Amino acid sequence: MTPLDWGSTLGTNYVRISLTTKSRGVEHVPHRSGLNWGQRQGRNPNQAYLPVAVADQRTGFFPDVGENFLVECDDGSILQFVRAQQNGKALHIPGNNALLGEYFRNRLGIRPGDPVSIRHLIAYGRTNIDIFKTADGRFFLDFRSLTV
Repeated sequence: MTPLDWGSTLGTNYVRISLTTKSRGVEHVPHRSGLNWGQRQGRNPNQAYLPVAVADQRTGFFPDVGENFLVECDDGSILQFVRAQQNGKALHIPGNNALLGEYFRNRLGIRPGDPVSIRHLIAYGRTNIDIFKTADGRFFLDFRSLTV
């Protein structure tokens, strides 16, 4: 299946994951979590995870904590994810979370290891991703740029 075929297959069963947060009314990319998880001393600066909102942790949309699953991306990439951290609040890449950070930095057109900022996401045209789930349990990640 190609991303162009998704529309008729995916329907409306999806979770929207924000790549930003708000502090004091200002939207920004977290400095040391999410896409910037590795931006701490002693870590690979590309390490990243996708945060799963509390409400989405309880819906059964994603597999159980610790269970690996494949996600097809809109650019044709296939990523393996696992729910991790307390209550499954994060989607990780098993074994090497730097791969996730590299993937998003590449999509955003920024150098490996550089921090991701709100400026990068706005220039790209997205501050969130959508993960769709089909009736047969397959997952698709949509991070297509919304800029023309």
